[in-house]
Amino acid sequence: MPDLRHAFRSLARTPGFTVVAALTLALGIGASTAIFSVVHALLLSPLRYGDARPLVQLRSSHPQQGFAGLAPATVMEIATTAQSFETVAAQTYYYYNLTKIGTAARITGLQATADYFKLWQVAPLLGRTWNADDCRAASPPVVVLSEQIWRKYYAANPGILDQPITIDDVAVTVIGIMPASFQDPWGNGGLWRPIATDGDAPRDRSSRYWSPFARLRPGVTLAQANAELATLAARLSETYPENYRGWTLVTGDLQRAVVGDYRTGLLVILGAVGCVMLITCTNVAGLNVVRAAARRKELAVRIALGASRGQLLGELLAESLLLALIGGVGGVLLGSWGIDALLATLPGGGGIPRADEIALNGPVLAAALLLTLVTGLVFGLAPGFTAARVDANDALKATARSSAHPAVRRVRSILVVTEIALDVFRDDDTGEMPAVCFP
Repeated sequence: MPDLRHAFRSLARTPGFTVVAALTLALGIGASTAIFSVVHALLLSPLRYGDARPLVQLRSSHPQQGFAGLAPATVMEIATTAQSFETVAAQTYYYYNLTKIGTAARITGLQATADYFKLWQVAPLLGRTWNADDCRAASPPVVVLSEQIWRKYYAANPGILDQPITIDDVAVTVIGIMPASFQDPWGNGGLWRPIATDGDAPRDRSSRYWSPFARLRPGVTLAQANAELATLAARLSETYPENYRGWTLVTGDLQRAVVGDYRTGLLVILGAVGCVMLITCTNVAGLNVVRAAARRKELAVRIALGASRGQLLGELLAESLLLALIGGVGGVLLGSWGIDALLATLPGGGGIPRADEIALNGPVLAAALLLTLVTGLVFGLAPGFTAARVDANDALKATARSSAHPAVRRVRSILVVTEIALDVFRDDDTGEMPAVCFP
């Protein structure tokens, strides 16, 4: 506490330095916080589907035609014969018209197979999801609504459960409402209707329009699942050559599939922000070294009065950490505004996956705090060690004012070289930072 009180007084005596250094830190920490919030939402945070680790996406692949979905009959065969998967489900998008709600609305909905909600392990907000009886062609039509559709078009009325609504001029019974956090992996669906397991669609082998997902059995790896799918694809190619010749079946991690091409770009941006943060630390460390050099006489007097070099180092580090915390608070505010500005310019997420999960949540704030503390130590150690090496006799001589201590000159030189290296570390041909700078 004495170190902190002294740090407050010391920073208050030099308001110009304090403001400039705090603003510099706030800009660096703010940019880092905003970008990390995006990286955390897309790459680090697990999908909101119960235990999301074993969730995978299934696709078919052709040497000339590339990747595609699966034919309905293929999905049904995998669900009944493949041993690598605990649960298999598929979805396909449709446009639906909600009528008799005042103003008719056209929304995107999904039709999905019987085990769809079982796969995601997410309980409904109200009511229930469909069961085997609901998935028969002769059963009365039912629908599960998203929380957003329920709130927007039906005023969040809980009395809608087990009551009919009109979809495409057909009465459909609402059996459940999903929580606001639940979406399909691509985030497009507003309602879900079951596909009849005894209808014509599940027997189709020619149209690859279903998007299937699966949950791996405990202990099964992706490599094992792909090996089993390769065997199944070979068998289907022999049995139904007109539908499967040249096609293989593959599976991959669902989270990577959801993020897609954003992963590489985000890592590049995160690496660039890391370089900016290093430049920020170098700038503030340079300011701190100059400030420490100007205080040589003050530090020398304190040494002459009995202060130990460890005490001086502790006080200077306390100043750096306090300054970093001030900059960190400003950085979090700037990061929050930056996130809001990003989302405001991208209506509906702008195609960014998991855009609704980008926020200053607990892990992001913890990372910002850690970055703030590390930053305070990084730019505080160099001037701290330099000041702690002050020679009281030399500093108190009148001639000491005319030149800096050799240790100070060395630290200044190192900081200048580091900053220039970071600023000009670019590819000569493209003008972009080379990949070696990034993770």
